[in-house]
Amino acid sequence: MTTHFMDEADVLGDRISIMAKGRLACAGTSDFLKTRFGTGYLLVIALNVR
Repeated sequence: MTTHFMDEADVLGDRISIMAKGRLACAGTSDFLKTRFGTGYLLVIALNVR
């Protein structure tokens, strides 16, 4: 199954794999991923000062 929604994957799958740029970024149970990575977003802004 493929989805873009974590809540859907949480309900329907026993194990979840996350792909980034065509590669496997991480895999595990929903509880493992939530414990390891938490919730929310991380925003990184890199400025090029001239």
